[in-house]
Amino acid sequence: KQNAAQYKVSEPDQLVDHQQQLIGLFPGLFDSEEFSDLLLVVNSSLQIHTHRLLLVTQSSIFRTMLCSQHWPEAQQSTVHLTEDDQCLPHFQDFLRYFYTGTINITTASALPVCMLADKYHVTSLKKSCEGFMSENVGTPRMYNRAISWRKYGRLADRPELREACDKFIAWNMDTVISSPDWTSIDADDLHHLLKRSDLVVANEVSLLKAAVDWLTDHPEQTNDVLQNIRFPVMKPSELYQYQFS
Repeated sequence: KQNAAQYKVSEPDQLVDHQQQLIGLFPGLFDSEEFSDLLLVVNSSLQIHTHRLLLVTQSSIFRTMLCSQHWPEAQQSTVHLTEDDQCLPHFQDFLRYFYTGTINITTASALPVCMLADKYHVTSLKKSCEGFMSENVGTPRMYNRAISWRKYGRLADRPELREACDKFIAWNMDTVISSPDWTSIDADDLHHLLKRSDLVVANEVSLLKAAVDWLTDHPEQTNDVLQNIRFPVMKPSELYQYQFS
């Protein structure tokens, strides 16, 4: 007789994979009152209908805020948030990321979105924003954000980003001083920049003009800033238009 085990028939099986269909349901829930169990009110102006489950599973900050018995928000159906003014225009896209896993980053939005991701501990998004900034430090002047990105790199202790910005700024001063960020540079960052020996600039006059533009809003810094300008390399005719008290 033949061994019956030889004729053992395995049970048919098949993996049914409908992950994409399931994932595709989430975007339609964003800012929809249907099944929403939480209304977020941001800076008293922006209202977004959300779902606690999607927030608390992707953000440890939202988890603490919405689940901890020590937070009053955990028992409320409406929660008020206060965000930095520069982050407010991007908060809706940031929150949509919780539903879609995607977000479009530009040089204008990278830092605000990164700040939101950092605040709410959305680590993967934060890393993506920091990577985008490191890779796009050298954008044209009308889009360039090296100044504000360097400040973030310093405050957030991101040496790679800070060093990438430092290198670009030093070698491309003409681009930086005509970028949207120039007049918002911090005094400490400006002093650090002007003291560098490797600055590449078309001429010292353009650097002086940029410094004067910045000093318009920071007159108390005049002496500290101007002492870092190399006046001896400029012609008297170039200096004539500037008078400092």
